Amino acid sequence: MDASGLRQITLLFYANGNGGEPVRDWLKSLPVEERHVIGQDLMHAQ
Repeated sequence: MDASGLRQITLLFYANGNGGEPVRDWLKSLPVEERHVIGQDLMHAQ
């Protein structure tokens, strides 16, 4: 658990043959608000 009391999980992103991570790139291209919503959804799914 981290300092906030939440359990940390390790995420691994798919990497193509060139080392690019298209899913990570897509997530980073989203507005902060949308990334926050996705993060909340992932926490609920745990």
